[in-house]
Amino acid sequence: MLTVKLECINGHPWSWQSQPILGVGNEAVPAGNLLTSAGILFSGTKFTTMEYFANFINLEFISESTYTDHENDYLFPVAHETWHFERDTLWRTWKDLILKLSGDGRCDSPGFSAKYCTYVMMDMDTGKVVDIQTISVNEVSSSNAMEKEGCRRSLEKLKEHGMEVGILCTDRHGGIAAMLRDEYPAIDHQFDLWHLAKSTTKKLNAKAKKRECQELGAWMPSVRNHLWWAAATCGGDKVELLEKWRSVVYHTTNQHEWGGTQVYNMCAHTPLSEADRLAKKWIESGSPAHEALSDVVNDKSILKGINQVNLFCHTGKTECFNSSLTKFAPKRVHLPYEGMVVRTKLAAIDNNHNTGRAQARVKRKTKHSGPVGSLRFKIVNPKAKKKWIAKPIFEKKSYGYVYDMLAGVLVKKLLNKKGTSTDIFDPPADAMKENIASVANPGKEAVVEAHISRF
Repeated sequence: MLTVKLECINGHPWSWQSQPILGVGNEAVPAGNLLTSAGILFSGTKFTTMEYFANFINLEFISESTYTDHENDYLFPVAHETWHFERDTLWRTWKDLILKLSGDGRCDSPGFSAKYCTYVMMDMDTGKVVDIQTISVNEVSSSNAMEKEGCRRSLEKLKEHGMEVGILCTDRHGGIAAMLRDEYPAIDHQFDLWHLAKSTTKKLNAKAKKRECQELGAWMPSVRNHLWWAAATCGGDKVELLEKWRSVVYHTTNQHEWGGTQVYNMCAHTPLSEADRLAKKWIESGSPAHEALSDVVNDKSILKGINQVNLFCHTGKTECFNSSLTKFAPKRVHLPYEGMVVRTKLAAIDNNHNTGRAQARVKRKTKHSGPVGSLRFKIVNPKAKKKWIAKPIFEKKSYGYVYDMLAGVLVKKLLNKKGTSTDIFDPPADAMKENIASVANPGKEAVVEAHISRF
């Protein structure tokens, strides 16, 4: 804020400020400074990023301590209240429904040094976040146990508020699978099909690397697609799903009818012409490659997983949310517990306000666009697929909710309603520990004195 103090030739003082002031005395805050702090947090930006920007262009800017004070006193409370109001409204609307959810955990750092795990429960039909839980590694026995604990807390929270979960889709986390089987038998636990397909591909790839099984490599994409097709077309029937999955062992040898099954005994594709049969590189029945394929198809862990993908569920929308969460809580930056919780809530608010967006249409003809009014796509070349694919472009997000939150910040300041971390979060004591070191800190002096450079 720029302040200009003047005095006329007759000694009359006058002052002008470039921003309006909220509050009086020691509690006075320039409105623009407070809104700057709010804009940084609500947009998912880090303060240090904006500080670098301001320094590079020699722009006077608020200090980090000012930003932190604004966060703790006004921004965190508004974000917290906004999320809980919207979440509770959602719960009241869906209270009489049987929920079909997907759940997934996301750790705050890459590798095995995670301090926090954010567990997200999302409605599979609408893509709206239903609940989020932040677990600190200090609260559980190991980092691997954080995801299971997050899932349990979410289910208990929903149960406490009268919500009924009918289907829950997760990845193939062993601890979660056992917990749902033993503690929540009424929930139909489904596995994410993408994770099962990935595991299947990994096993096939290991087999195809052997010299005598190299011909199996050409069939790997087809086998993976066959798994998706079997789950999508079984209609929830586990017997039909299993028989369709196992049928790939026959089809790859150019055998399209077989016996010994209850429901599915012939390929669903149209009869192949002689030219089509000659064009395919079929696997010889009984060959090492065919035996390797049969081993993977009938692998115990794969068959166990097949039994839990009959409803054709996947956590794709949840994975997309976790990807967008890196905007608000990047993995390369350490955040304190309060910051992790609030930024996750902001990501959930942003997600829930922008679900169901329609695919964008071409408004103006350009060199690379289709005709005006046609659906918009972008083409990308994923390294894993090794081919160009089209991805739909959706309409831009709307951020009307942010302006409501900004107004809430100003109202809190005008009414001088500061919040505190204890009032807002009420976190477990273990979650608030500053570090996750397994040994006590001996003090900086002792560590420095013991330091020996390897050079």
